[in-house]
Amino acid sequence: MQSDLAALATPVTMPDQNLRAAVNQALGRGSMDQITQGDLANLTTLNASGLGISNLTGLQLATNLTNANLSNNNIASFAPLKGLTSLVTVNEAGNPGYVGPVGAADVPTLPEWGAILMGAVLLLSMSYAGRRRQR
Repeated sequence: MQSDLAALATPVTMPDQNLRAAVNQALGRGSMDQITQGDLANLTTLNASGLGISNLTGLQLATNLTNANLSNNNIASFAPLKGLTSLVTVNEAGNPGYVGPVGAADVPTLPEWGAILMGAVLLLSMSYAGRRRQR
């Protein structure tokens, strides 16, 4: 119990001053106030759109963060958000590290020649199946 309280009072290193200001604003505090792990545990919503943020280090401790608008910044890596299991919505658009909607990069596309080849294989298999039924 004592160690849990000490952990909550531990200051968080947040190198990006713009992110620090956005977090403090969301917590209703002064822009350069020190942020602790307990403060980040209380953060549930963060609107940090267009603030020139480039580094999300420290945000990985916002374990109860559910909504984050991080659009139109200079963020190249969203890695600190990966372990945030409570995060339901996050807007990453307009950042160098934005890869599109979740899963969009995982959908393979088929080139035109591939579609033609698949069609030919389908027609051949249908023709073969039709000949087998006639026998």
